[in-house]
Amino acid sequence: MSVDKNREFTGLILVSGVDEPGITSKVLSKLAEFSVDIIDIKQIVIADRLLQTILINLLPDHALAVESDLLELANNSSFDVAIDFSQHPNNQEQFEHAYISMVDLHLDPKKIATVARYIYQVKANILDIKLNRLSDLNAITFQIGKTGLNHIELQDQLKEIGLAEGIDLCLTTPAFQKVKKLFVFDMDSTLIKEEVIDLLAVKANKGEEVSKITAMAMNGELDFEQSLRQRVALLAGLPESVLKETTDLLSFNSGVIETLKFIKEMGHKVAVVSGGFTQVIEKFLAEVEVDYVFANTLDIANSTLTGKLRGEIIDGSGKAESMRKAAQLESIPLSNTIAIGDGANDLKMMAAAGYSFAYLAKEVVRQGAKSTISQSDMRALPLLLNL
Repeated sequence: MSVDKNREFTGLILVSGVDEPGITSKVLSKLAEFSVDIIDIKQIVIADRLLQTILINLLPDHALAVESDLLELANNSSFDVAIDFSQHPNNQEQFEHAYISMVDLHLDPKKIATVARYIYQVKANILDIKLNRLSDLNAITFQIGKTGLNHIELQDQLKEIGLAEGIDLCLTTPAFQKVKKLFVFDMDSTLIKEEVIDLLAVKANKGEEVSKITAMAMNGELDFEQSLRQRVALLAGLPESVLKETTDLLSFNSGVIETLKFIKEMGHKVAVVSGGFTQVIEKFLAEVEVDYVFANTLDIANSTLTGKLRGEIIDGSGKAESMRKAAQLESIPLSNTIAIGDGANDLKMMAAAGYSFAYLAKEVVRQGAKSTISQSDMRALPLLLNL
């Protein structure tokens, strides 16, 4: 089978200058006079400077005429044009693509260079670089291409780089961008700033004792279920009314409300899995849209906390099982689930999830999750996922 060599002849046009209306119209109108196909076009404006690139297929016999007409157009306008011709096929379509996103408060050239150097070391091509800003958050996303791209290997290597260099990094695929997802959030110290059981303990005059046990459990130094029952026992005798009082003390972490709204608007599902208590968190979560809430239930008799729990315990295994249950109900494969948490009892669901993020987390969780979020603003999550 013969190959049409004309289809392998390309021209890369670079347009630059002070941005003003009509530049794109003039350039494309001039190209429309010839038999060309546009393969790709990109444009950025930084301050008042325009940089535009246009990749075209054209007939080799038309190259000189296209170049001459474009240069004449530039001479009669306020912008510059350069064009480079090449006789080779456009092989970008042969690449497997992926996105590497990093989020930071500042655009640190050293951190960006670290990521770019890694991309070079794995012999991948940078096809595009995108900057997103949300208030104080800055996100750089590299679109990379490589033949035989191993996404799992790259994600593991990026995790090591992120932990070693203090960079929040995440690798996603084009296929992941298109599918329905299930976001699974821990509650205490993730969606909200507080630890509910610590607030209840203060009302029982057991604050210091319970806080110590909570810290040990979140660091993985104590079995979660054992520590939970131990802490709940210290709440025995509290009136049921303290539950509403505690709900009124809760507050969302920065960017949580906006992130949950964005996730829902994108058509995805949200589950909250908590080692806390339904009687406190369900009313608080009513002000945002979530699809599932899994949490523990305090035993109450005669309007008084008994110091016991009712029903199934949501510990580390319970969180992982709750995520599986919600995913199954929504017909979402685990590869399309995203788990976000900060404590050791989140590690099992993180291990089962397709993506996982350690949010302002203990070191054991940072080591166990696939990615980290080191900023308090939860809007870093969709930025890292390139949503």
